[in-house]
Amino acid sequence: MCQHKTCAALRAANAANSAAVVLVLNYHNKSTNTYTWVHALGQETGGSYAGQFNLCSGKLEQVDGGCFMKGAIRELAEEFKIQTAFADGTFDALFKGTNGHIRYIMHHRTPIFIGVLPAGFSRRPIKQAMQSAIANPHLPHSQREMDDFEYVRLDNGRCIDGRALPVSTYADAVRRKIDVTTL
Repeated sequence: MCQHKTCAALRAANAANSAAVVLVLNYHNKSTNTYTWVHALGQETGGSYAGQFNLCSGKLEQVDGGCFMKGAIRELAEEFKIQTAFADGTFDALFKGTNGHIRYIMHHRTPIFIGVLPAGFSRRPIKQAMQSAIANPHLPHSQREMDDFEYVRLDNGRCIDGRALPVSTYADAVRRKIDVTTL
């Protein structure tokens, strides 16, 4: 069983056997020289959210060893093609706040880890990795769940270019809970 303090607190709070990740970024619009907080969403290829933009999330698997953070790391790699780990410090760089605690919120009973992407983080390599995975029929379904990656504004739920995207009710409900003043 996982020994992380964060996971122990989540178990004590009767968290569901799942983990989700919301990645936020203070997006710089170069043409207007303005900053807007956004969150990253992937477009689901199947399931109940097929065609909709959603967070990366899923049930904990045996390989996670009951660790919510390991589940989040795995889901992030499978669905958003972003590699992070405890050993090299990339997990802490994304998810640990200035207070030294792992950032997360609860949505119903699901822990949603909040990662802050570095300035200038590009969507292009993520989209390319998703498309490459979709085109590879030899990969397991878990690595072919999403086929597009977009930034959606936290203040109004629209794409950064103003388009209305089909955003899942789950992702939209989580968006409304994110308090950027605590990041």
